[in-house]
Amino acid sequence: MLACNSNVSVDTSEIDSLTTVEQQANFLIELARLDQKVRLEEDSVLDAFGPESREYEAAWRNISDTDRANNRKIEYYLQKHGYPSVRQHGVQACDAPFLIAHHSSDYDQKVRLYPFLHSAWKSGDLPGGQFTFFLNRMYRERFGRSIEWSRPFFEQEEIDTLIYELDLGER
Repeated sequence: MLACNSNVSVDTSEIDSLTTVEQQANFLIELARLDQKVRLEEDSVLDAFGPESREYEAAWRNISDTDRANNRKIEYYLQKHGYPSVRQHGVQACDAPFLIAHHSSDYDQKVRLYPFLHSAWKSGDLPGGQFTFFLNRMYRERFGRSIEWSRPFFEQEEIDTLIYELDLGER
């Protein structure tokens, strides 16, 4: 069992028992589905009750609790099984760690997850656009603004600059 903030705990035995690629892929796809489900529910609650309602506040608590649990799960999953590969797990499963990680409200956790995402990007299992999205979100969280460019730039240059500015180096 992995303890988490706000009384959210994660049963790691489920992740420990994922012995096949198919089980791992299904787990990751389900995690991504849950991530999106609470966000779609929040949209519906906002439309039905408005942003000042108790229902909307409850929907945001549900998103926060789901994000905390999912981020604990994905961090443990990546430590245990590594980043999934497109070739073995499929694109949907490979998108899940990115999707979950970029919703983390814990900057330090994003730093811990960075090496997995960086490695996946280098191996081609995480598209550059998703990796730059993750890094740009980290940059905004750390500096309170987006990075500014005075000229057009290539994706590789953006990634290298963000890694340098965030002091992530080769972890």
